[in-house]
This record gives sequence, C-alpha cells and structure tokens, in this order.
Amino acid sequence: IPDWLLCGQGVPCGLASKFLILNLSGQIDLATFDPIHVTLTADYVRNLGFDKEEILRRTGNEYKEETEGYQLILSVGKPNIVERHDWQIIGALKYVEADAVLDGFTESIFHLGGTTTKGWILGANYGIDKNTMISARWLSADEISDWNSSNPVSLPLANDVLLVDLQTRF
Repeated sequence: IPDWLLCGQGVPCGLASKFLILNLSGQIDLATFDPIHVTLTADYVRNLGFDKEEILRRTGNEYKEETEGYQLILSVGKPNIVERHDWQIIGALKYVEADAVLDGFTESIFHLGGTTTKGWILGANYGIDKNTMISARWLSADEISDWNSSNPVSLPLANDVLLVDLQTRF
C-alpha cells in the first residue's frame, strides 16, 4: 500500500477530512453579437469542513490543507445547438485539490475522475441537422503533486482524452 494511503501504525485510511462545501458560481453572457454569445462561467469551491487537528487526532498523520478548486469556462457560439450549422467552441481550465470535494462526485472523464488534478479542456459542438449535433472535446489533465524526481516510482499521473459524441433530441 502506498504511504499516502496509510494512517497511523500502517493502517489504511480514506476520507480523513469532513466535507462542508462552499460553492460559488457565476456567469456573464455577452449577447452583443446575437445570435452568437460569448459566455464566461466561473465556479469556485472550498471545503470548510477540513480540520487539520481533527484529522491528526483520528489518523495520527498530519495532512496539508488542500481544500480549494475552481473551473473557468469560456464559450463562443450559439448557446444551444438546435439547427443545422449551429456551432459553439469551448475552452476551460480546471483545478481541484485533494480535499476540495468528494472524489466520487467529480467528473469521471477529466483525469479519469477524482481530485488532486489540474488541466484544460478544448471542445467544439456543431449542428449537423435539426436537433442533432456532433461534439468533440480534448481533455488534458495532470496530477497536482509534490513529485520528487529522486523517487521515480511516484511519477504524477497525466492523461489526455479525446471524446467524440453524436447527440440527437426527439
């Protein structure tokens, strides 16, 4: 078992932190070029339930406070892809520290799920017919880590995913 999964006396542990989530979201939609919209969406999260002393008491280990995350999304194009030739391009930045949110409730495709990750997303949506669109996204994620090059066994996880979807509405 890796050292980071062990609590006091070598006993495995998980979910050492409590979670009380503060989540702030906002969006600016610039419709000056109607029907094309320029939209910026921001999302910030902080785990207010993290208590370093309580975790030390319960586990016997001292953990760094890693309780923040954010996501910024910029999209340009039609807000909804409904008609043929409607389009939208999207760019996003993501950063999620280890105890910002519960791992099991994160996006499963970005970094293959979980926390302790940062990266970006580029994507496009295109209407190929009424109520039918094709979309493609490139997701590039890296593990947030204090990686030490003298220990090559613990290389940080990095991955890139290309996701292509065909969607239709009836």
